[in-house]
Amino acid sequence: MKKIFTMILVGAAAVLASVSCNKEEVIEASKDGTVRFYATEIKTKTEFGTPDGTKYPTLWTTAEGVKISLNGATGIDYSVTPSVDRKSADLNPSDPSKEITDDGTHSYKFYALSPNSAYVSVNASQFNVNFPANQTPKDGSVDEKAQILFSSFDANTTFPATVNLSFEHLAAYGKLSFSNLVLDGDETVSSITIESPEDWTGRWQYVFSSGEYNANSSSNILTLTTDKTTDIWFACKPVNLEGQTISISIATNKGTFSKNVAFKSGTGNFVAGKIGSFIVDMDGITRVAPVVYTMVDDIADLTLGSEVIIVGKDDDAPYAISTTQNGNNRAIASITKSTSAGGDAIINDPGADVQVFTIKNGSTAGTYAFDTGEGYIYAASSSSNYMRTEASLSLNSSWTISIAGDGEATISANGSNTRNTIRCNKGNNPPIFSCYASGSTTGSAVVIYKKNGTGAAVLPKVTIAGDIEAEVSGKNIIVTWTDPADANVSKYKVTCTGQADQDVTPSEEGYIFENLADGEYVITVTAIAANSSTHRNSNTWTSSELEVSSVTFEEIDLTAKGYANQEDVTIVSGSVATLVFDKGSGSNAPKYYTSGTSVRTYAKNTLTVSVSTGKRISKIEFTLGGTKSATVTADSGTLGDISGSSRTWTAGATKPNSVVFTNGSSNQMHYQKVKVYYE
Repeated sequence: MKKIFTMILVGAAAVLASVSCNKEEVIEASKDGTVRFYATEIKTKTEFGTPDGTKYPTLWTTAEGVKISLNGATGIDYSVTPSVDRKSADLNPSDPSKEITDDGTHSYKFYALSPNSAYVSVNASQFNVNFPANQTPKDGSVDEKAQILFSSFDANTTFPATVNLSFEHLAAYGKLSFSNLVLDGDETVSSITIESPEDWTGRWQYVFSSGEYNANSSSNILTLTTDKTTDIWFACKPVNLEGQTISISIATNKGTFSKNVAFKSGTGNFVAGKIGSFIVDMDGITRVAPVVYTMVDDIADLTLGSEVIIVGKDDDAPYAISTTQNGNNRAIASITKSTSAGGDAIINDPGADVQVFTIKNGSTAGTYAFDTGEGYIYAASSSSNYMRTEASLSLNSSWTISIAGDGEATISANGSNTRNTIRCNKGNNPPIFSCYASGSTTGSAVVIYKKNGTGAAVLPKVTIAGDIEAEVSGKNIIVTWTDPADANVSKYKVTCTGQADQDVTPSEEGYIFENLADGEYVITVTAIAANSSTHRNSNTWTSSELEVSSVTFEEIDLTAKGYANQEDVTIVSGSVATLVFDKGSGSNAPKYYTSGTSVRTYAKNTLTVSVSTGKRISKIEFTLGGTKSATVTADSGTLGDISGSSRTWTAGATKPNSVVFTNGSSNQMHYQKVKVYYE
């Protein structure tokens, strides 16, 4: 069997702003019978050098190796030793016992992927490649793990003595800067999150023959760990976002700045091997206080309605349970743990791909349920390590929780399935969360982080006459009361509009009506004496109407903004909703007129209505003033007819994060108020 003992990659500048087509450099084979690999001058890696005009060279470093496969066999790791000028490098097997050998097929195709950390798997037709969803940009360059290159060489029927590898960039690149971002003197940026309307990170299958990508476990979220506000580099799977809108969030130690950015015609196309540079104007964008989760070290803190995330306990398991439900387990979402000024373990703004559970009562006393909003996670097997999601609560989705002093949480399901304890399997590729047998040491134990300010103890309450209280928590109504300590009370009868009556013993002093439809409800509590008659002192207490709704809204009143007459209006921000007025392809830009107290949009102007990252718009109500004769179209959903001064847009089956309204080629539309309903 012939072996490849040494591999050499020789390369110089990779042109990213405009890709060159240099000729391959031919090097004579060595005389000792070893096989050598060469990379040509075009497109090598692994970090960007000083630009020459619009061209950024890529230079070799030792930080990342190369994965090489023969005929689609499992890739072999090769380490990199750069030359003095870093334009070439020697490659040697990281493990000398695992050199590539002649497989005897007499058909030899070599495939190479750089960096080796991007490699997931390979076969004769495709690489399974991971574009990192979490990147740490360097000064003047992208995260090396995200600068992904591919090369192939067909040696035909003879096992070669020389292989020339001409690498090509699989990744596209972006360089992002912010203008007019106002930070306090002691305020620092910690990360930037970009949510794309199309997936551009995560796992993809790259097909050798066509150069096409098939989604495997892809994502539309990209998080950049950086303190920079200009020249922030990132890499992604090639994607054309021309005419589409991305959501950008800047996390600081004092909160988050968020903005939706629409790529106009001719911009937003991220091409492999090219750089897409863009600047985001943050003028007028104000900070939103951070969403903070604090590690739970006392089970008493897990009250009904608490919003929590489940996280790997170990420092080398910086993962939370993801919103992605795989067939038999939950994917991971990367998070950053930190410490508050008071010394508490916290997580700031964990991100839209982290699953936030709402704590519910389990099906038996003393148990908890983790509600995803679409069901409950549960232990799904006694023979396999499965964790799935079910629509209805059962014993297998009712969990007993104990918490140690260091926060380690033992979360075990109470059903008959014995693979019942949640753990983070950080050794899996990729890591996952699933259920394992009690006492298992697989992976990492878990801890629970609770969103500050959530839970029944801090929810606003509706007071009922006497000592009865009721509160709305999402889709539930929680009823509590103080027992009058009268020995004649045998039970309480609790009623709720449209629900079955409930008999509750005095010791329980409360009841929860769960999963109610949107609407208004009246609660009554009646004390029943031992002889089954209504208690002579307490009688019946009745609540006021309680409204249950899963939809909230924000109204932006343009008449109250204090604009001067004929002042240009561009961005109007609320706490969740944002309005962006734009000239579009028209001749006149939108302006505010005190006559009619409204923002006037003209022919071909646009109005983009958006909400914060992770939220979706269900309905928009417009209050119109003055002229309202323009023909307006929406890029999604249904825009109703004008009725007096009102007009309503409703979402379709898919609720978007943003909606663009475009005026026709004539006339005007005057906007006074915009009420945005979101979930």
